[in-house]
Amino acid sequence: SPKRLKEMDDLVRSGALKKITSVLVARRGMLVHETYFEGDADTLRDTRSATKTIMGTLVGIGIDAGLLPGTDAKVLSFFAERQPVQNPDPRKDAITIEDLLTRSSVLECNDWNDLSRGNEERMYPVEDWIRFALDLPVRGFTRGDEPSKQPHGRSFSYCTAGVVTLSGVLQRAAGKGADEF
Repeated sequence: SPKRLKEMDDLVRSGALKKITSVLVARRGMLVHETYFEGDADTLRDTRSATKTIMGTLVGIGIDAGLLPGTDAKVLSFFAERQPVQNPDPRKDAITIEDLLTRSSVLECNDWNDLSRGNEERMYPVEDWIRFALDLPVRGFTRGDEPSKQPHGRSFSYCTAGVVTLSGVLQRAAGKGADEF
């Protein structure tokens, strides 16, 4: 609805919707709405968080297509040739696709903590990002933060390296990179 799209644009411009730099809407394969609130179509955008959502969608498509066995599949099983990994730990062996999708693996990886070994800023200068993730140690937990004390036995940690590893899992399963998939 053009009226609703205009209302949305007006909300962004008014500041009621925050941190939105552009909106593109496609319908039936056609671009039907395109608005830029900062710069124009050639302005670079920070899409890291959106990429995490897209990767989750691609993993779901991979499962639906039978390329991935499911969210309970062990991540390290997709990287047998990269074994052994640094900082071996049975809890690391148990990390599943679901753990990475929900950003609740036990890896010492937290982009919101500058001191975290797995902070994304430490990953960028490394050539092999998947090796970077696989070699991370298991993190310690503060009192009350232990997975056993969290809903569903998980403890959230915003970890870009985990999403990069999901991309590697998908590439192994589909035989092509996420961009082609």
